[in-house]
Amino acid sequence: MTELVAATGSVAARRRAERALRLGGARRGCLRMARTRATPTRQLMARRFPRPVHFILLAGLLVGIVGVLVIRRLAGPTRQIVDVAALDRRERVRRSSEQRVAEALDLLDDQQVDRAIELARQVTKDDPDYAAGQLLLGRLLLAAGRSAEAEMPAARALELDPDNPEAHFQMGYVHLLTRAGRGAVAEFKKAIELVENLGRPVPISYHLSLAEAYAKQAQTDLADRQVSRALAIDRDETLALCEGADWETLMLVGRALTRRGEHYKASELFIRAARLRPALAEPQYWAARSCSVVGKHAEALEFIDGALQLDPVSEKYRSLKEQIESERRGLDLPGEFTLK
Repeated sequence: MTELVAATGSVAARRRAERALRLGGARRGCLRMARTRATPTRQLMARRFPRPVHFILLAGLLVGIVGVLVIRRLAGPTRQIVDVAALDRRERVRRSSEQRVAEALDLLDDQQVDRAIELARQVTKDDPDYAAGQLLLGRLLLAAGRSAEAEMPAARALELDPDNPEAHFQMGYVHLLTRAGRGAVAEFKKAIELVENLGRPVPISYHLSLAEAYAKQAQTDLADRQVSRALAIDRDETLALCEGADWETLMLVGRALTRRGEHYKASELFIRAARLRPALAEPQYWAARSCSVVGKHAEALEFIDGALQLDPVSEKYRSLKEQIESERRGLDLPGEFTLK
């Protein structure tokens, strides 16, 4: 036993153990020696944290791990799964849509509007996010006189491509035909603004359409200003667009030509407007005035009689008829009739 203590304990411990053995307490000395050797280890093991602190440390660790994961999720690079097959299908559909749009335009040139509309409808069905297809369908419906149906594709085109001047122009034209011009001015002005921002010349049709929208709102001065701009840009193109124009545009351009002193051309436009709207007195009156200026007294009397039938109490119409009859007979009545 002494050898065991001597090999494993310290000097003081050995002395105490030897003393215990000499006193006859071998068992007691061995136990004391064991306690002496275990004291440093037990002291180290006894350095424990209180039990609540364990839970706090564990919770903190978990929070930290979750925070790191969240930060990496938000700030780290994300990888999106690309469906290559879907992209390929979309590209094929778009190429097909572009081809069918071109075919529909050819049909429109050949005056096959109904077939062109069917083809354009198929394009919008297969490729609803194709703005050009929506615009084409709206244009074809307007050409067919189905302005109410044109509003939906025009609105869809504007939603898909809000910075497209043609989309705003088409929506403005739909408003011009279906809503008595309400909302048309804003759309036409936006279309002109977008074209100017692109640095391109504004189409004459934009100015003429804006003029008509102003006229529907009884803003005659603003309407005349737009027509004057169109004539200043290109007179011949403006007159060419009047070939298929409605009576209001014909009246606007006719008055602008009258102010420019182009009475013969103005009389042609006023006569066409009067023929288009025989139930309206004002086109008949302007046709009579212009015919009188260029010496077409028989036609002037025909038109002014039509105006008087529609409004027999109008002093303006009666005065013009007297002036025309006087010129026809070669008589001079007091006063002078001039175009304003």
